[in-house]
This record gives sequence, C-alpha cells and structure tokens, in this order.
Amino acid sequence: MITRHRNQAIVGVVIWFAVLLAYGLAAVYASAHDGPGPPFSAGLFSTLFWGGIILGMLSFLWGGYHLAKGKGYSTALAAIGLFPCLQPALLTMLFVLPDKNAKPTNYCQPVRVHQPIESAIGRVVRYRRNALVQNCFGLLFVLIGIWMTLFPVGIFEDFENESLCGFLVFVGGYVGVMSGCRWWLKAKGWSEAIIFIGLTPLTICLIPFVRNIFIIEPVLLPLSMLLMTLMLLVVIFALPNKSGMTARSRNKKLRWPYQTATAPSPEKPRRTLASARILPATEDDLPALAELAGNIWRQHYPGIISPEQIDYMLGKMYALEALREQIRTQGIQFVRLLVGERFVGFASYGPATAPGVMKLHKCYLLPEMHGRGYGTLLLQHCDREARHRGAHRLILAVNKHNAKAVAAYQRNGFAVVESVITDFGSGFVMDDFIMAKDLPPV
Repeated sequence: MITRHRNQAIVGVVIWFAVLLAYGLAAVYASAHDGPGPPFSAGLFSTLFWGGIILGMLSFLWGGYHLAKGKGYSTALAAIGLFPCLQPALLTMLFVLPDKNAKPTNYCQPVRVHQPIESAIGRVVRYRRNALVQNCFGLLFVLIGIWMTLFPVGIFEDFENESLCGFLVFVGGYVGVMSGCRWWLKAKGWSEAIIFIGLTPLTICLIPFVRNIFIIEPVLLPLSMLLMTLMLLVVIFALPNKSGMTARSRNKKLRWPYQTATAPSPEKPRRTLASARILPATEDDLPALAELAGNIWRQHYPGIISPEQIDYMLGKMYALEALREQIRTQGIQFVRLLVGERFVGFASYGPATAPGVMKLHKCYLLPEMHGRGYGTLLLQHCDREARHRGAHRLILAVNKHNAKAVAAYQRNGFAVVESVITDFGSGFVMDDFIMAKDLPPV
C-alpha cells in the first residue's frame, strides 16, 4: 500500500472508530443513569448526536477514500459509506481486498521531474516544523479545554454545555499533540508506534470491565489522557536523535531545505583533471574498493537512510564474494578513479535486461571530492563505454532523497522516468528514482 495513503486511512478509520466508541460509552452511561429525568438535556443530546454523525461520516469517507486509493482501487467505493449501515461491511471489504500496490511488486508511477526533490536535511526540518506547530497549538487547546471544563466562561447559559464544549476542545488539542509527537518521532528517526504511550487511556476503553472505571469516575479519562500526553512528550524529548542530522549540518544546509537540480550552490575550487585516471578494476582491487565504499556510504548516507540500513546494505552489496560474483557471472565491469595515486571513486556498469540498454550500477566519489568535475568524468567514461558496447540508453537507480546525486545526474543529461520501491530484505526497502539517458550512436 502507498505509505501516505495508508497513514491517512489510519487517521480516518481511528477517528471513525473513536466516534463509535463514544456512542457506545454514551449508551452505557445512559443505561447506568438512575437519577431523575433523562441523563442528557435535549440541547446536549442534539449536539452530541448530530456532531457525532457528521464527524463519523466525514472521518469514514476520508479513511475509506485513502484506503481505496492506497490499495489501488477506485475511490468511488468510499461513497458507499454515505449509508451508515454499510460502513462496517465496506471497511471489512477494503481490508480483505488484495493490495494492488504491495511493495514487493515494485510500486511504480510516473514522476513529475519538475517537482522539487527534498533533501534529507530539508525533510527533517519539515518534520520538526510540523511537530513544533502541532504540539504548540495542541497544548494550547488542551489548556483552553481544561479551563472551559473547570471554570464558567459564559459562552453558554448552561455550564453543562460549556463543559462539553471544553471537553471537545480538549480532545482536539489531544489529537493535535498526538500528531505533533508523530512528526517529532519521524524527525528523530524513531518508530511512530511510540505514540501509543499517549493513546493508552483510549485502549483501556476497549477492555471489558476495566473501562467501567471511566464510567464510574468520568473525570479519570481526560486526566489520564493529559498525564500520558505529558509522559509521551518527556519520553520523546529524552530519546536520542537517530536522524543523523547534526547541529553543524543543520546550520550549514538550512538555507536550501528543498534542493532542486537548478538550486544555486556555492562555488567550489576546481582542480585540474589532468592528474585523474580511470582504470579497470580487477579482483585484486576489490578489497580496497569495498573499503572505499564503506567510507563513502558512512559519510554521505546518514540522514538519507538509517545507520542500520547502511550497515545491512554494505554487508550485502560490498561483501568480497558478492563483488566477485558480479564480475564473474553478471558481466559487470568495475572501474577505479585515481587522482594522482589516490583512490577516490569508482563506478560499475553492465548490461540491463532490456536489449540495447546499459545499467550504471554504481558511481561513487569521496564527498570531499564533490564539485570538482571528477563525478562528471566518471559518468562520461561510462557513457562512452556503453555506446561502444552498442547501447542506445543508459539507466541507473538513485535514492529519491539523495538530492545531491539526483541533481548531478540531471546536470549530466539524465532524467527521472519512474519511481520504484523495492524490498531489500530484513524490513528495509530501496526507495529510488529510475533515471535514464538516451545515447547518440558512436
């Protein structure tokens, strides 16, 4: 399922389920009420009933739309949710239907090349900004809701209606803080499942008999929601930052959080390329090549992929046996880039599955050598070799969040042709752009 639609579907379905749960709790409270008169005033009942109907309908349509979209089905299915009696059946059907956009089958869609390519640091900055805004406004609404619940403000003549309005404001603030904590966890590189610390009081409502505590003492529910929210904020604040974004890199890159191929960059001193040589790599060169790859990856990829994925992919792709297998059986050629006598970069290329197409498998350069023309020199070498082998097209895969590499490939004539998500095993995926360049004949 497409991740962003899955997340939106979860939000919609959870709100819809919360509305149903609220109706159930209200029914339990009404059945337990043994005082004189009805348990709710006419105005309060009307507000609760119609407010719940509208919120439940909108949240179900929202969640159903994104669930259908994320699984590759027509979004018109969500319209069935206009009939409340059919909502549970529709939701069950959408969950049971096979996922047409499952990750193992390489989800692909056309990509608008002109869209900004967000850098890793820009993405973390966006996550932090969303977390700050939503947490601040969420806490503000929580405090306003508590004030309206405890003290008469004068908005309604009946203080009971004022308390209800205050509770709804409190719930809105609570949802805002939960959403802000989710963005904060993403910014720090931790699992979003940690926000279930703050959702603990709501899960208690689903446990038979235990939820009777909230029926006997209704004030315990908002009180526990407030305490667990504060605990969640403290826990996230104490968690170490795993995003790989340091204060130094943040101060250096904040000027351009969204980098594109046309974004200006500071001029770097260019050295002469006369001392640069590109030589074929033999199996005797593979240990040095694997060591260089490890240095480059550990300098360049933090903030783009997690440290755990860096170690896992290096172990799978740059083990000496794996490199030898590529040379011996897959027809892949490795080349080394030397500046003077220093080994600073490498590339590898070989035939793709389609006839007349050559694939650039690897093209890496030490970060300190970027911006000096050496990367272009490697790409031009691979371009010539592909044409000499009769290829009319050169393709490559690059991480979508590796904005610097995407911009470099675009400057050298490559264009994004599709987007793919490939399962790499052990819970890791490769979230890549496929880029291509048409080659003139020799």
